[in-house]
Parts: sequence; C-alpha cells; structure tokens
Amino acid sequence: MIPCISYLDLVPRDIAILTRERFSHVDGNVSAFEIDVINRLVKYKNPETLFEIGTFDGRTTLNMAAHISPHDCLFTLEVPPSAIDLTALRIDLGDRMYIDKSVSGARFAGTDVAHKIVQLYGDSAIYDFSPYFGKIDFLFVDGSHSYDYVLQDSQTALKIIKSDAIILWHDYVPQGPTPWPGLTRALNQLYDSDPRFQGLMHIAGTAIVMLQVPRRRAEPTLQQSSTFGDSSQPEYLLASLQVDMAPTKVKSGTPLRIRVRATNTGRTIWLPSDAPKGPVRLGSRLLDAQGTWLNDSYSRCSLPGSNPVLPGETVVFEGQVPCPPIGKYFLEFDFVAEGVAWFTRNGANPARIQIEVE
Repeated sequence: MIPCISYLDLVPRDIAILTRERFSHVDGNVSAFEIDVINRLVKYKNPETLFEIGTFDGRTTLNMAAHISPHDCLFTLEVPPSAIDLTALRIDLGDRMYIDKSVSGARFAGTDVAHKIVQLYGDSAIYDFSPYFGKIDFLFVDGSHSYDYVLQDSQTALKIIKSDAIILWHDYVPQGPTPWPGLTRALNQLYDSDPRFQGLMHIAGTAIVMLQVPRRRAEPTLQQSSTFGDSSQPEYLLASLQVDMAPTKVKSGTPLRIRVRATNTGRTIWLPSDAPKGPVRLGSRLLDAQGTWLNDSYSRCSLPGSNPVLPGETVVFEGQVPCPPIGKYFLEFDFVAEGVAWFTRNGANPARIQIEVE
C-alpha cells in the first residue's frame, strides 16, 4: 500500500489560493478539499507547462489554469465520445459515462483563463505525445481508470515530464470498497515493483497519489545544496534500496553480512557521516517472526566515503549487522537522516529480510 503524507509536508501553510467553483461539485469531479490541495501544489510549484489526461467538464482544468502565470500553458486531453467504442485498451464500464457527454471542458470555456488552456482530443493509449516529451512541469492523470490505462498513462507520464516535475493521479482508494479497483491495483503494482515509482505518496484526506520526480542536475557541488536542499531537512528524502544477505541462517554471535545497493531517488543531497545534522546512514529495525517490532533502531551502517550523495547517484557498499539472540526474526532496512527522519516517512520502500539464529 502506498504510504500517506500530509499536504502540509509538501507546501507552506501560507500559500494563497482562490479556488474556482469550489462547491459546484458533480459526480466525476475531485472534492472541494482535493481541488484546494491541487491549487496549492500548482501555486507553490509555479509550473510553466502543465498537462491533464482526462478533461471531463474542466473544473480541475479551470482551477489549475487560474493558479499559473498569464503566459503559461495547460494542455488537456480527452477521448471524444465518437471514439468510446474504439479505444486501444479496455475501459471500465464506469468510464463510459464520463466520456459520453456533449461538451468537454465546459467549466473553463469562455472564462478569463481559457486562453491558457489548449483542448486536445484523442485516446491516451495511442496519442502522439512526442511533441511534449520532456516538457511538462506538472501532470494530472485523471483519464480512464481501468488497470491497463493507468499503467499506460503512468508510463507516458515519465516520458513527457521534466526533471523535478510533479505527477498526480486521482481516485486512489487504498483500502475498502472502490469503484476503480483497477486504478488502485495498478498504482500499488507500480509502487511495489518499479523503482521509478517508489516515491509515490498518497496525500492524506484525498484520493490523490503524487510523485515528485527527482531533479536531474549535472555534477552539482555541496555548496549548491541550497538549490536542492539536503538531508538536514525531512522533505523529499527518498531512496531505491536493495539489501542482500548471505547467509541468512547463522550461528549465535556471528555478525550478519549485508551488501547494499541504493540510489538517491529524491531531490535532496544526502549529507556524509561527519555532518553535524542529518548524516544519512542505513538503519535497521528488528522484528520477531510474527512481524512485531522488537527494536525500531537496531543498527546503523555508514555510507562509504566522505562525499555527499547527490540526487540520482547510486552507492554500493558492504556492512555488518549485530547478531540478535537465538531465534527467528525479520530485519527491516531503511535509510535514516540522523536526528531528522527515516526515509519511509516520505514513502521510501524498506527492504525486509528473514533471518534465523541458531
């Protein structure tokens, strides 16, 4: 399940917004709180080029356009009703009622922000997105909610976004009944199996999932850390983590040897071990055989070398973990910025290994 994060961890509290048609909600729209959250993210990020997959009546389109600068542009793509039975991939039955309408984008038509919006028509599974590759700062995915389309649109998203972009998906319900089980299954699958989506975060109180795409920069120096931020602050601490251990069955008193491969998939610099605040280390938690935590700060391993780890960089190293008493356990590995936060706070995926001590 994708971890939760508060929108207050993503934007300052004092971001000023003016939500349009906040209480004019109809079936198929985002909620009033969700539109406020989207507006805050748009206003804070100040994107120049936005894209929306799934226009519907244009209420979200209207609001995003109202919170960007006059010369910025928002492209929005909708399947025309004439193509409802011709889509390249299967659509869910519930999708049809939102496609089959007389007008797309009626909410923004004729408004003072309409000049910022470009209405496009086509099937997102086969649409030619090449003119937008690497050009989108902010992407809202709210098209077909079928499993196949969510996977396809998510792959398209990674092609068209810029470095440091934000991607949002709507209608994610992590537990309980949902009219869109295919969407939840697809996003959970991406989170669990694709390292590019391990930064997915479910914004608390909403059905919105967000991905902050890592910034790609050429060889920044530590002195440029004010541009990225660093691990002395909790925001955007993320990692793709693989931990291998051999053997996993050992004699009592034998140190457990691990080999670690990790990539900084966040947008902040990991400070080295001699940093006064926020040095990044690999930590472990000890759980019993039933998964109950016994020690939530069991061990630490320092990263190799004395240099910071920049966004996008990969480190490979070996380490040791103390041997627990005789018994069966789980070791859960996660990165921690000391004195600041564990990376799982931001949605990083920990690595868990079962061990036995004889």
